[in-house]
Amino acid sequence: MEVHSGLNTKYKYLRPEVQTHLVLDINNPVEPSNGDYLTKSYHGVSLSEAIAAYSPKAKVVKTFNMCQAKVWQMQPPTFDGRLLVTLYCGDNAQAKRQVASLIEDVGSEPVDLGELKYARLVEAAAAIVIKLLFSGRDPYTVLNLIQPEIKPIS
Repeated sequence: MEVHSGLNTKYKYLRPEVQTHLVLDINNPVEPSNGDYLTKSYHGVSLSEAIAAYSPKAKVVKTFNMCQAKVWQMQPPTFDGRLLVTLYCGDNAQAKRQVASLIEDVGSEPVDLGELKYARLVEAAAAIVIKLLFSGRDPYTVLNLIQPEIKPIS
């Protein structure tokens, strides 16, 4: 299986015991250098699913890919009085619990989208943010999930 450029090179150096650990996929399979902001597909699956197929013992969780790095320097990342919602998905329940805890530790609100196949949606949503950022938007531009059941709309 051919995956994102460089993936084969990156992962061939991992020791076998490392390949069984939690892997946070924070990547976005877009090529902004050629003006194409559409997400790339790997035989119909997301980059996260391709990573999981390449390293089947790894516990892959897609997360932290929806905003520019400066957002993570905010203490906490808050927009219009609402915490940034950080989406995540994966197939291993224990790994997802660890990731949810990490998301809370950085001051964000975790939202579990379910199985790793939903990385296809997360990667596509991130491509929207990337296109906006490369179009000159402020580095703090984000897509944030508004949840009235958590914080009512005033």
